[in-house]
Amino acid sequence: MEDPRTLHRQSKDAFGWGKKLIEGVPEEMWYTMPEGMGTHLAWQVGHLALSCYYHSVMVITGHQPEVLQKVAVKEYNEYYNTAQPEKSIHVHSPKKL
Repeated sequence: MEDPRTLHRQSKDAFGWGKKLIEGVPEEMWYTMPEGMGTHLAWQVGHLALSCYYHSVMVITGHQPEVLQKVAVKEYNEYYNTAQPEKSIHVHSPKKL
């Protein structure tokens, strides 16, 4: 198994790069669905947030009540996992996501 410090560093680096990529996108573009893509940046960011919770927290340690108090995981799941991207347009601001 990988050294936990290595996994932590790799995760931190990946999140940092992701943050840099999305910081340059103006808010008014977050809900634009380019032709042929069928999705928008807000849906992708919401989906990644859910994936991080499920794969980095829940799978390893189980549900964390303190996280569930801060992030409406069930609500996010309805918009950024099971629903089509059109349903999540202007539901949550880019800042909140």
